Amino acid sequence: RTIIDVMAFCELSTSMDAAHKHYLSSTLSYLIKDYDIIFYVSPEGVKIEDNGVRETNVEYRNAIDKKIKSLIQMYRENTITIEGTIEERIDQVKSALNTY
Repeated sequence: RTIIDVMAFCELSTSMDAAHKHYLSSTLSYLIKDYDIIFYVSPEGVKIEDNGVRETNVEYRNAIDKKIKSLIQMYRENTITIEGTIEERIDQVKSALNTY
């Protein structure tokens, strides 16, 4: 998880007022540059699990994903996209870290 995730959930929150959303997102946006590497892990192909904690609403998950992609585009164009099976995703992360 990253600050970008927090910003996405904050911006789509229905329990926070606009002033708090703006303050939190403005504050967090300055910290994005402190990450050495950011991986965008696509939720595509990953089944939503009902573990009693995570949201199971597909539309909400898609809205969060869309917001995360928008924030990445706005703040961090050099993000590494990770996709595929679990094994492929692990290999992609390892490969990226080895070249870093």
